[in-house]
Amino acid sequence: MLKKALQKAKKEEEKKVSINFQVPLSLKEKFDNLCRENEVSLTALLNSLMQTAIEEDNIETYNIIRGDIKSFDRISDKKSNEVIIENKDLLISMKKRFNEYIKQKGYLLPTTNDYMPNHYEDMSMYPIIIDSWLELIKKDEKCK
Repeated sequence: MLKKALQKAKKEEEKKVSINFQVPLSLKEKFDNLCRENEVSLTALLNSLMQTAIEEDNIETYNIIRGDIKSFDRISDKKSNEVIIENKDLLISMKKRFNEYIKQKGYLLPTTNDYMPNHYEDMSMYPIIIDSWLELIKKDEKCK
């Protein structure tokens, strides 16, 4: 994480706003030394560390959602009501995670493909399809 943050700190150009917080003196001194050794400003490295932390959180979220999409694809490839019904709990939890992702980050899921760095996948269809599957389950449960 530090190496990535240091690389970003050297490229930083965005407008900044003030932030005020306190740290132990020994930590500040060590951090100042780190910045001097790497020829970056304290502000640039703090900004980069914050950005890197956000990106790593996004990657973790992305991996969970990507796993859900693989499960979704596995279920949908079967095209079987039995498979849908067997996976009811999984579908409910997937729908919840998809909706939470959409609420926090929007409908577009970035890909991690290095060849297409600005490519996004539209997430809007997943909750809709899962809803239709859950309706199938409700109908099946009523028929029993």
